[in-house]
Amino acid sequence: MGAHHPCREVLVLQGCYRGRSPSCAPSAALCPPPGGGRLAFWDGTGGRCGGLLKNHQHHHHQKKKKKKRKEKKIITTPQPLNGTDGKKLLSILTCRREGKGEGRKKGRRKGGRERGREGRREGGKEGGREGGRRCAPPRPRGAARRGAEQGMLRMSFKKETPLANAAFWAARKGNLALLQLLLNSGRVDVDCKDSLGTTALMVASYHGHIDCVRELVLQGADINLQRESGATALFFAAQQGHNDVVKFLFEFGASTEFKNKDGGTALLAACQYGHAKVVETLLKHGANIHDQLYDGASAIFLAAQGGYLDVIRLLLSSGAKVNQPRQDGTAPLWIASQMGHSEVVRVMLLRGAERDAARDDGTTALLKAAIKGYNNVIEELLKFSPTLGLLKNGTSALHAAVLSGNVRTVALLLEAGADPCLRNKANELPAELTKNERILRLLRTKEKQRKS
Repeated sequence: MGAHHPCREVLVLQGCYRGRSPSCAPSAALCPPPGGGRLAFWDGTGGRCGGLLKNHQHHHHQKKKKKKRKEKKIITTPQPLNGTDGKKLLSILTCRREGKGEGRKKGRRKGGRERGREGRREGGKEGGREGGRRCAPPRPRGAARRGAEQGMLRMSFKKETPLANAAFWAARKGNLALLQLLLNSGRVDVDCKDSLGTTALMVASYHGHIDCVRELVLQGADINLQRESGATALFFAAQQGHNDVVKFLFEFGASTEFKNKDGGTALLAACQYGHAKVVETLLKHGANIHDQLYDGASAIFLAAQGGYLDVIRLLLSSGAKVNQPRQDGTAPLWIASQMGHSEVVRVMLLRGAERDAARDDGTTALLKAAIKGYNNVIEELLKFSPTLGLLKNGTSALHAAVLSGNVRTVALLLEAGADPCLRNKANELPAELTKNERILRLLRTKEKQRKS
């Protein structure tokens, strides 16, 4: 059985820069190209795209004239707008101009004047459609005005995307100076999100940059925003073990009740990755020790799976149920035995774990340890006299040990009183399941001793 990682959240930022690293984004977005001139004639590789400056100026004036004629055509011969008034027409033209500007930027990123023209045409059409939707005739005048303003905000948000990506990069790298510059510019929303709903605060919390976390929170970032998966900034900080970030987020009202799509909470994430100090902080601030994933895995189950003894002791002392099974009947002792964590098995047995607790398929902790050959776990289990006979699934720990071919495991079970003459549900003796001479010798010797 493989490791169980339902709480795992991999933070992958969406919408990165095309053709260049995010580190150069602020300079590319805020600074003109060397030597002056307009960005429309800059190819992004260190050279100019149109030959002599006169040619640039000539093409520039031509573009201006074409743009004026086109706008004049739109104003003097407007198409029927189903009764829309002048304010609606103005909003449509504004959105079209915004769209052209956006298309120009898209064209520059791709490079070349031809692509720039194509991008302007596409952006203009997109802006016009956006304005038309925002100014639909059935809506009243006030609503139409608000819709047009909202459409303009959407276009401006697209313009701010490079700066937003730069803010994400600064939060990931812990570059406080750049983050402050971007936030104070007023052009980056402190709660801007990528396509998966990740915020800059989540990124900074995940990487443990407490200074960036403090700056974002003081600038008004929403601490309890959830990603599409349901994870919050507190979840990421707890998952990565950043206890200072966890404490700071609690000072500004972070909640422990939010769950991700698997039912994982900040406490479950901290237990799964063995962050004892974070677990202690979460419990002090009201985290529910009985939180479970949607498959029934509890905090102590996840800690037992990872073998985190200090976390298990902390949970048990705080009232966790040592025998709380998962939906398929898997108990914390069972998963600890399968993973070979002998110290965890010993502590849980001393705290009252059921030694013969079986999963839905009939397997017990001793049977799984015998299959895996974890002799240290078997020794701890045998101290509490588990069942050595047939289980609900029709086999025994001795049959499993013989099949696995572990001589030491077979010897431990025989010394504890396992019966070499016991037949499984297929009417097979343990000796009939192996050709290993050492194991066969042990079985025959034990059989003779029992007969005598």
